[in-house]
Amino acid sequence: MDDTSAYDPLRTNEYTREIFQSMVEKETSLLLEEDFLKKTQTTGISGKDRATLLNWLVGVHGRLSIPTESLWLMVSYFDHYLAKKKINPDHLLLVGGACLLLACKWEQQRPGIIDELIPSFKSCGDKFRAKCRCQNAYRARGLDKDHKVPFCANCTKNAMMSIERDVWAKLDHSLNHPTAVVYIRRFSMAVQARDAARYMAFYFAELCFLDSTLNKYRQSRIAAACLSLAQQVTGKSGWSDTHQ
Repeated sequence: MDDTSAYDPLRTNEYTREIFQSMVEKETSLLLEEDFLKKTQTTGISGKDRATLLNWLVGVHGRLSIPTESLWLMVSYFDHYLAKKKINPDHLLLVGGACLLLACKWEQQRPGIIDELIPSFKSCGDKFRAKCRCQNAYRARGLDKDHKVPFCANCTKNAMMSIERDVWAKLDHSLNHPTAVVYIRRFSMAVQARDAARYMAFYFAELCFLDSTLNKYRQSRIAAACLSLAQQVTGKSGWSDTHQ
């Protein structure tokens, strides 16, 4: 499988087995309980609130052309932060932004994106804020001179950077989180999946991260399940010895 990219130095084929073995060991330590939100977020933040925010952040990720890996890391950081600290619902949006900022820095892609994030977060809209239960943060309103829309007085660069530092500390300064997207790419090479199947697997995996209860499963298993389903939908056999 790795022979096809043997001459690509960016693939680091000589270290591939060790890298993925380390990822498998790491992902086991990052598993969360199915009801981690109920145990930690006594303020009432629910799985629906989480899904609403993440769904909106997927749109932000697309508009700002943020790499897919950063999106997935953001979800992992967000969940592990919520599992360790009770937060005010009014800060939920800022926590998501801080996690996305950290993910961009870890991937060394768009580390200065905070200046692009803040305008998006300030003008996220009343309908979204109501769904996300962070509408109380918007009681102190003003008029954004650039966008001509009501904005959140709490959504500032300093506020996001402050939460970013707290997320960094609560994650024990460890940002190397294995994600399903990396496994899907690897597994797709192993089974020689077509582009249609691979992209469909990414879509299924994005649907999975909207469900907080799936954090009890390893990312590699989620990736394998999504690729297997995508293979079946696109007319290929869903599971084989190679998948195993």
